[in-house]
Amino acid sequence: MEIRTEAYPRTPRKGQSVCGLSAVIKRVSDSVLKQLLDKLLQHGAMINEEMQTAKTKPRAEKAPDVIDTVMRKGHESSKTLIEAVREVDPCLSRELKL
Repeated sequence: MEIRTEAYPRTPRKGQSVCGLSAVIKRVSDSVLKQLLDKLLQHGAMINEEMQTAKTKPRAEKAPDVIDTVMRKGHESSKTLIEAVREVDPCLSRELKL
């Protein structure tokens, strides 16, 4: 089965919600989640203290914590999270149509 990647937007539209990313973070392995957090830190979407706080939370609380932190920071941080998901787990991002 061929997947047409051009059907998926390269970046989120302004105002596009990242709330659906909660499902992403709940479904990824701890290894993938660590990679996402590292990318958010690397691109300035999170600071080290926020990343460390997220890492120490129980798994069920990580998704809401990361999503809330990213959403508070606005569109660019939300875009960074979506792009990080696309890079770290392309199969899941296509499945979720990110």
